[in-house]
Amino acid sequence: MRAHALARCQRLILGRSDALKLHKDQIDGDTIWGVRGKTGEEVAIPVG
Repeated sequence: MRAHALARCQRLILGRSDALKLHKDQIDGDTIWGVRGKTGEEVAIPVG
């Protein structure tokens, strides 16, 4: 699932470096919560 989620993050919202910085505790059910490096904006990425 990690590879799938990482690929989805890269395609949808987060850049590669942002996606690689994600931690397991940022997964909440079927959503990954991340922060965009350039803007600091918090983003929700649905993976379910």
